[in-house]
Amino acid sequence: QFQKAEDYFLLALNYYNSVNNKAEVANELINLGVTTHQQRQLDAALQDYEKALQTGKELNDYEIKAICLNNLAQIFSDKGNYEKALAYNYDALELRELMGLDVDIADSYLSIAEIALKQKNTELAQENLDLAFTLSTKLDYYEGKMIWHKLIAELYSQKGNHLSAFENLKIYQQL
Repeated sequence: QFQKAEDYFLLALNYYNSVNNKAEVANELINLGVTTHQQRQLDAALQDYEKALQTGKELNDYEIKAICLNNLAQIFSDKGNYEKALAYNYDALELRELMGLDVDIADSYLSIAEIALKQKNTELAQENLDLAFTLSTKLDYYEGKMIWHKLIAELYSQKGNHLSAFENLKIYQQL
Protein backbone atom coordinates (compact mmCIF):
# COMPACT_ATOMS: atom_id res chain seq x y z
CA GLN A 1 0.00 0.00 0.00
CA PHE A 2 2.78 2.45 0.91
CA GLN A 3 4.75 1.39 -2.14
CA LYS A 4 1.84 2.22 -4.47
CA ALA A 5 1.47 5.65 -2.90
CA GLU A 6 5.20 6.26 -3.05
CA ASP A 7 5.32 5.23 -6.72
CA TYR A 8 2.44 7.59 -7.51
CA PHE A 9 4.09 10.50 -5.69
CA LEU A 10 7.39 9.85 -7.50
CA LEU A 11 5.61 9.85 -10.88
CA ALA A 12 3.87 13.09 -10.00
CA LEU A 13 7.15 14.57 -8.73
CA ASN A 14 8.89 13.72 -12.00
CA TYR A 15 6.05 15.22 -14.01
CA TYR A 16 5.96 18.47 -12.02
CA ASN A 17 9.74 18.73 -12.28
CA SER A 18 9.49 18.32 -16.06
CA VAL A 19 6.97 21.18 -16.36
CA ASN A 20 8.86 23.26 -13.77
CA ASN A 21 5.88 23.58 -11.38
CA LYS A 22 7.81 24.19 -8.16
CA ALA A 23 4.77 24.50 -5.89
CA GLU A 24 3.54 21.05 -6.94
CA VAL A 25 7.08 19.66 -6.67
CA ALA A 26 7.08 20.84 -3.05
CA ASN A 27 3.65 19.29 -2.44
CA GLU A 28 4.78 15.94 -3.84
CA LEU A 29 7.92 16.06 -1.68
CA ILE A 30 5.65 16.68 1.32
CA ASN A 31 3.50 13.69 0.28
CA LEU A 32 6.60 11.51 -0.04
CA GLY A 33 7.77 12.72 3.36
CA VAL A 34 4.44 11.84 4.96
CA THR A 35 4.56 8.37 3.38
CA THR A 36 8.10 7.64 4.53
CA HIS A 37 7.39 9.17 7.96
CA GLN A 38 4.42 6.82 8.40
CA GLN A 39 6.81 3.94 7.67
CA ARG A 40 9.18 5.29 10.37
CA GLN A 41 11.84 6.12 7.76
CA LEU A 42 12.65 9.33 9.58
CA ASP A 43 15.82 10.30 7.71
CA ALA A 44 14.15 9.88 4.30
CA ALA A 45 11.16 11.91 5.46
CA LEU A 46 13.49 14.56 6.87
CA GLN A 47 15.19 14.93 3.48
CA ASP A 48 11.88 15.22 1.63
CA TYR A 49 10.56 17.85 4.06
CA GLU A 50 13.81 19.84 3.93
CA LYS A 51 13.75 19.89 0.10
CA ALA A 52 10.10 20.96 0.14
CA LEU A 53 10.87 23.67 2.72
CA GLN A 54 13.67 25.00 0.53
CA THR A 55 11.28 25.18 -2.42
CA GLY A 56 8.68 26.89 -0.23
CA LYS A 57 11.29 29.48 0.73
CA GLU A 58 12.24 30.04 -2.92
CA LEU A 59 8.57 30.57 -3.77
CA ASN A 60 7.92 32.56 -0.58
CA ASP A 61 4.94 30.26 -0.07
CA TYR A 62 3.90 30.52 3.58
CA GLU A 63 1.55 27.54 3.41
CA ILE A 64 4.22 25.16 2.07
CA LYS A 65 6.71 26.49 4.61
CA ALA A 66 4.27 26.08 7.52
CA ILE A 67 3.44 22.49 6.53
CA CYS A 68 7.11 21.61 6.21
CA LEU A 69 8.04 23.25 9.51
CA ASN A 70 5.23 21.38 11.27
CA ASN A 71 6.28 18.07 9.71
CA LEU A 72 9.95 18.67 10.53
CA ALA A 73 8.89 19.31 14.14
CA GLN A 74 7.19 15.91 14.18
CA ILE A 75 10.32 14.23 12.81
CA PHE A 76 12.57 15.81 15.43
CA SER A 77 10.08 14.97 18.17
CA ASP A 78 10.08 11.35 17.00
CA LYS A 79 13.89 11.41 17.09
CA GLY A 80 13.82 12.76 20.65
CA ASN A 81 15.29 16.16 19.73
CA TYR A 82 12.59 18.12 21.53
CA GLU A 83 14.30 21.51 21.48
CA LYS A 84 14.60 21.42 17.70
CA ALA A 85 11.02 20.15 17.44
CA LEU A 86 9.79 23.08 19.53
CA ALA A 87 11.76 25.57 17.43
CA TYR A 88 10.18 24.23 14.23
CA ASN A 89 6.73 24.26 15.86
CA TYR A 90 7.10 27.89 16.91
CA ASP A 91 8.19 28.83 13.38
CA ALA A 92 5.17 27.01 11.93
CA LEU A 93 2.87 28.68 14.48
CA GLU A 94 4.18 32.12 13.48
CA LEU A 95 3.39 31.49 9.81
CA ARG A 96 -0.02 30.04 10.62
CA GLU A 97 -0.82 33.15 12.66
CA LEU A 98 0.25 35.38 9.75
CA MET A 99 -2.10 33.46 7.46
CA GLY A 100 -4.94 33.39 10.00
CA LEU A 101 -5.30 29.59 9.87
CA ASP A 102 -7.11 29.09 13.18
CA VAL A 103 -7.46 25.29 13.00
CA ASP A 104 -3.77 24.96 12.16
CA ILE A 105 -2.92 27.37 14.99
CA ALA A 106 -4.84 25.13 17.40
CA ASP A 107 -2.89 22.15 16.02
CA SER A 108 0.37 24.00 16.64
CA TYR A 109 -0.59 24.63 20.26
CA LEU A 110 -1.41 20.93 20.64
CA SER A 111 1.89 19.90 19.06
CA ILE A 112 3.85 22.22 21.35
CA ALA A 113 1.95 20.87 24.36
CA GLU A 114 2.65 17.28 23.31
CA ILE A 115 6.39 17.96 23.09
CA ALA A 116 6.32 19.83 26.40
CA LEU A 117 4.71 16.75 27.98
CA LYS A 118 7.49 14.56 26.57
CA GLN A 119 9.93 16.94 28.25
CA LYS A 120 7.88 16.86 31.49
CA ASN A 121 7.49 20.64 31.15
CA THR A 122 4.02 20.87 32.64
CA GLU A 123 3.96 24.69 32.65
CA LEU A 124 4.56 24.96 28.89
CA ALA A 125 2.15 22.11 28.27
CA GLN A 126 -0.59 23.79 30.35
CA GLU A 127 -0.11 27.14 28.62
CA ASN A 128 -0.47 25.63 25.15
CA LEU A 129 -3.30 23.31 26.12
CA ASP A 130 -5.23 26.31 27.43
CA LEU A 131 -4.70 28.14 24.14
CA ALA A 132 -5.65 25.05 22.12
CA PHE A 133 -8.79 24.45 24.18
CA THR A 134 -9.97 28.04 23.83
CA LEU A 135 -9.44 28.07 20.08
CA SER A 136 -10.81 24.56 19.50
CA THR A 137 -13.94 25.42 21.48
CA LYS A 138 -14.42 28.72 19.62
CA LEU A 139 -14.06 26.92 16.27
CA ASP A 140 -16.01 23.85 17.38
CA TYR A 141 -12.94 21.93 16.21
CA TYR A 142 -13.83 18.35 17.12
CA GLU A 143 -10.45 16.74 16.44
CA GLY A 144 -8.67 19.47 18.39
CA LYS A 145 -10.93 18.92 21.40
CA MET A 146 -10.40 15.17 21.15
CA ILE A 147 -6.59 15.52 21.11
CA TRP A 148 -6.85 18.08 23.91
CA HIS A 149 -8.57 15.51 26.18
CA LYS A 150 -5.82 12.98 25.49
CA LEU A 151 -3.04 15.49 26.23
CA ILE A 152 -4.73 17.03 29.28
CA ALA A 153 -5.07 13.51 30.68
CA GLU A 154 -1.31 13.10 30.32
CA LEU A 155 -0.75 16.48 31.98
CA TYR A 156 -2.98 15.55 34.92
CA SER A 157 -1.16 12.24 35.22
CA GLN A 158 2.22 13.99 35.33
CA LYS A 159 0.87 16.30 38.04
CA GLY A 160 -0.37 13.31 40.06
CA ASN A 161 -4.06 14.07 39.57
CA HIS A 162 -4.99 10.58 38.41
CA LEU A 163 -8.75 10.99 38.79
CA SER A 164 -8.84 13.96 36.37
CA ALA A 165 -6.44 12.08 34.08
CA PHE A 166 -8.78 9.09 34.04
CA GLU A 167 -11.88 11.22 33.45
CA ASN A 168 -10.30 13.01 30.47
CA LEU A 169 -8.95 9.78 29.03
CA LYS A 170 -12.46 8.35 29.26
CA ILE A 171 -13.85 11.37 27.37
CA TYR A 172 -11.09 11.01 24.75
CA GLN A 173 -12.00 7.35 24.21
CA GLN A 174 -15.71 8.20 23.91
CA LEU A 175 -15.04 10.86 21.29
